[in-house]
Amino acid sequence: MDWINSLLDIPKYGNGIGLHRMDYLCKDIQSSSWWENLDAIHIVGTNGKGSTTVMVSAILEELGFVTGQYTSPHLLDFSERIQLGKQPITRPDLIRLIRSFFEQKRQYESLYPEDLIGAFEAFTSIGLHYFYEKKADVVILEAGIGGRFDPTRICAGRFAGLTSVDLEHTQLLGHTLEEIAMDKMDVARSGSTFVVGKLSPELERKLVAYAKIKGLKFISVKQNSAIHQLHYTGNTMQVDFSIEGMDFKSIESPLIGPHQLDNLLLAVLLVKKWLAFKEWGIEQSQLVRAVKRALEKLRWAGRFEQIMDHPPVIVDVGHTPDAMRQLADTVRKAVEQPLVLVFGLSKGRDPGPMLAPWLPLASAFFLTEARHRSLDVQVVTEALEETAPHIKKTVSENMEKTLEEALKLARTGGKAILVTGSLFLAMEARAYLKGIPPENLRFF
Repeated sequence: MDWINSLLDIPKYGNGIGLHRMDYLCKDIQSSSWWENLDAIHIVGTNGKGSTTVMVSAILEELGFVTGQYTSPHLLDFSERIQLGKQPITRPDLIRLIRSFFEQKRQYESLYPEDLIGAFEAFTSIGLHYFYEKKADVVILEAGIGGRFDPTRICAGRFAGLTSVDLEHTQLLGHTLEEIAMDKMDVARSGSTFVVGKLSPELERKLVAYAKIKGLKFISVKQNSAIHQLHYTGNTMQVDFSIEGMDFKSIESPLIGPHQLDNLLLAVLLVKKWLAFKEWGIEQSQLVRAVKRALEKLRWAGRFEQIMDHPPVIVDVGHTPDAMRQLADTVRKAVEQPLVLVFGLSKGRDPGPMLAPWLPLASAFFLTEARHRSLDVQVVTEALEETAPHIKKTVSENMEKTLEEALKLARTGGKAILVTGSLFLAMEARAYLKGIPPENLRFF
């Protein structure tokens, strides 16, 4: 039996709110001393959750902690979601825990046949059981959707970070930024420390009041950090910054762009506050060294990742209008060559806002489709023609053919290629250029 594919075949969501199902799935570990003493760090937000999660995990691991890191989605292999330190869950452990989950699922649904368990609940339960077995010192959990009813909320912690807020999953989270942000804030229990990244002053003002009502300690990265120097070199960015008066100099990160700098500041401030609360006695110089070493070693696929040098080919899994704006800002700062854009969207996306940031930047558009959940390329083409009819474009449903044509143009014209718009397109292109059949990828 293919246990991983069977797991991925479970519908994303169960019936309604599933916190009671998470309580059932984790009942065997909730009575343990490990669970009682665990102080999880939750990461919520629209964009940047994964990057912030891995940075927090990497810094704490560099300080000597055994870290459990839970992220989503996976890009190449399911095991990416559940990592102990830098090591994904082993295949034998994963298969064993999946089999155990399916037995729990069978028992629960025999008792409550109308109350079906969803995939996000399954993934989270498997991850938490693995971290329990390995006795992780700290668990860093990236929420899937929102915060109030997200399965990760079952694992209580006294620290949470909010990366960014954009209109997303409005049918579940609300139709305004403050509704969505407040849903995400609800991942934190009363008495927690809640650290927020770069938000608009008006939204932050409203969240300060909501935090007061909820009994949260609200900390703003903007009010507690400063950037002293920033420049890009090759495939990295180098930055000098300070957090609450603590200086971090010559920090080199492979995760580049203004948005990744925001994520870095949030991650460092979260770690600093967590360490102080836990009274671990980590000296300032230790934390500075840990941040520097952790960032130098960090690798995170699909985030402005350069996968070829001649010509430069960059893939990025951003797939919201805000992610496109942030990515375009990064391109302006970090890419010197004229830009060739290989672009496609997933079903349900509005092409107009996704294309808008690229109209003044790209010298050529190559519009195509991913194999997985792609929006019809003709819909994207029509949107581009409506807003910018004179822009040079090449249109094809065949992603591999499109990439080869883009590569030919980039090689002869001294240009760089960026593949983005859809997570699926970015990762299929990455696989193809690395010799992996894109059709073998299994997303969720």
